[in-house]
Amino acid sequence: VWTALSCTSRQNGTLVLLPAQTASHAADSGGGAARPCGAACEEAHGVAVELQPGDACIFSSDVFHTSRPNRSGRPRQVHCAQYSLGPLRWSRRALERRERL
Repeated sequence: VWTALSCTSRQNGTLVLLPAQTASHAADSGGGAARPCGAACEEAHGVAVELQPGDACIFSSDVFHTSRPNRSGRPRQVHCAQYSLGPLRWSRRALERRERL
């Protein structure tokens, strides 16, 4: 649950939900695993979550998402509550792949 405490917009680096890039969306990288789409895809297909204070966006952690730097000169304040059935674990391999994107 991503809840706005102040207005969120593209200019202040709001949350952007992205489509997964798979064989049906773009060229497959092999293995059929989904991965986030690139910058051009983000610009064309990303959905900016622009909210007023008190509005909330609920999405699965399986949904690719990102945010950009706040270029507005005003703070972007949100509260993010994350729920998990079990402990969250990061693999070194996944982190290394993310750094290459």
